[in-house]
Amino acid sequence: MYNPDEVKATIPSDGNYAVKWHVLSNGGYAVYPWLKVNDSYQGYTACDARGSSGVRMSCGNLVVLQLKKGDKI
Repeated sequence: MYNPDEVKATIPSDGNYAVKWHVLSNGGYAVYPWLKVNDSYQGYTACDARGSSGVRMSCGNLVVLQLKKGDKI
């Protein structure tokens, strides 16, 4: 399913999939992770710790998607 060379996963069969991610941003920085399905944006999280020097910020998201066999996420 997951191909580390492409940094993508291929969906093995049609169905509903719950995709969850969690990130940690160092103090003073911001990260904006997103989820793409077949090169189309389907999920996004903003984790902004720019005003928190030395304090880390934890952020995450959960997206439920109806996917088809062969879709790439």
